[in-house]
Amino acid sequence: MQILEVLRWPLAAVACVLIVVITLRYAPFEFFSRARRPGSGGKSLLVDPYRAFAVNQQRELEQVKPAGETVHATHVLPPPNPALDQFEQEIQTLLAEIKLPPELEKAWLIRIVAHWRVMYGHEVTYRMIVGSQITLLLLANTISPPNTAKARELYEVARTTYPEIYTNFTFETWINWPVMRGLLIRHVSDEAVSSDVVLFKITPLGQDFLLYLFNNSLTAGKVG
Repeated sequence: MQILEVLRWPLAAVACVLIVVITLRYAPFEFFSRARRPGSGGKSLLVDPYRAFAVNQQRELEQVKPAGETVHATHVLPPPNPALDQFEQEIQTLLAEIKLPPELEKAWLIRIVAHWRVMYGHEVTYRMIVGSQITLLLLANTISPPNTAKARELYEVARTTYPEIYTNFTFETWINWPVMRGLLIRHVSDEAVSSDVVLFKITPLGQDFLLYLFNNSLTAGKVG
């Protein structure tokens, strides 16, 4: 099948901008820069995979930007990339042929950038999440979402099963990280009188992450 035939779908008409937007605005390699052991000259945490879960989740929590803080993109043309030249040229040809109305091209541009941001985020999430947090998401995706006590119960079971992972992996980091990633929300009823009344409910993004696991055959148990 010719590459041009594969690209004959409206999304392909604007796919080339993904490289600029994702590279310059959303730092796709940021996760790998976090996966370095502090004080060891940048030595990779791959030599200490158990500690990586706690370290990376805690660092990400600490690096959350204050609400309302604006991130400014750098407006520059994409640098030359021989590996992408053929695809970019074919997309440019396709754009000239189909002549999409500007509003339609913009709508597909926004949709495809949003889609690939979510897919990239799911990939990073899966690298950093532990098995017990996935179990928490699955429980949150039911009609009876877990409360704080149930969440702590899951945490304690995992801490007992994987002591090498949980040496410096606190419950606060374990529960706050999926909330910060947008996978869960804390729901507090008007009648709440204790933390046990706080429910952890799954978000649309969290449900999409579970679908990502299914679609990519990642449903097998994960450590932690």
